[in-house]
Amino acid sequence: MSAWLIYQRNGRDDPVGFLQKMLPKWIPDLSARPCPIEIDRAHRVYSNSNSPKPRSMIFRLLRYPDRQAILQGARKAKPTLPGGTSLEFYADYSSETAQRRKAFSAVRAKLHQKGAESFLIYQHY
Repeated sequence: MSAWLIYQRNGRDDPVGFLQKMLPKWIPDLSARPCPIEIDRAHRVYSNSNSPKPRSMIFRLLRYPDRQAILQGARKAKPTLPGGTSLEFYADYSSETAQRRKAFSAVRAKLHQKGAESFLIYQHY
């Protein structure tokens, strides 16, 4: 599984080590886990160096429960950097899954406006 993290670059050369160190600080629920989060690989996504926007980082986790713990913990903790920039975590879906999700976006937006929560369930082949 992959997840997206939006953060400001601070000159780290070891993205995996940086994430393993910082994730439990940003998401306190992760520090109570018996095993540390196992990250297979991580890298920054290219962006314009003059842009004031935070840079994106993609990282791949070895275990699905780690992915879920990060996404749920981030929703709960709403982590921010010292300057007030919020950290945002997103699941990285395949192109096919993203297209299937997009097909329902208008209906889900209307449901959200009416106060109804919605979610999508996929049949696994």
